[in-house]
Amino acid sequence: MKFIVITFLFVLAGLLIINCSENKSENSNASSNVTSNIPDKKMCELLTKETMSSITGITFNEEMSTLHQTDKAEGKYVSQCGYYSDGGNMGVLVRRFGNSVFPKEKEALMGGGKTGDAELDKILDDALKTCKTVTGLGDAAYFYDLGGIYNLILVYNGYYQIHITSYGKGFGFDDKTLEASKKVALEAIKIFN
Repeated sequence: MKFIVITFLFVLAGLLIINCSENKSENSNASSNVTSNIPDKKMCELLTKETMSSITGITFNEEMSTLHQTDKAEGKYVSQCGYYSDGGNMGVLVRRFGNSVFPKEKEALMGGGKTGDAELDKILDDALKTCKTVTGLGDAAYFYDLGGIYNLILVYNGYYQIHITSYGKGFGFDDKTLEASKKVALEAIKIFN
């Protein structure tokens, strides 16, 4: 069930991107052959449950790697880890699609429009209404309420896209959850810079 929830959030986040994005100054043709900072390690190895507990002040009992793929030759990396506690859960997903900075045009290809699933489309529409721009975090960042159950902070930082999800009784669409998510995102930015 945990894997299904995390996978659902991963798909939903891609759909949200186009509809909340604001002007970003990245050049759509910017590219680099620098792939030396693409790690081989899984997200759970880079950001352990002990580190997550230290950052957030939440005691996480379990961590689970749910997705991990890399292709250094193509400059691609995707890794996801779930962190579980009695009061709620957090997920961290980091993606790099290649050696280009995330341009506005690429975001348009990743989301927008209807999915054909009425329930998912309603969640998406409602999430877009709650979208808040987060300042001082990466190149651009957004905070979403996904149906009153899940929260997502989506951060663009250079070549990387960082998703921090939170759900459970200890998390709401509020400043406390936003601050915990920002701390995790900042730690991920340090790892992937």
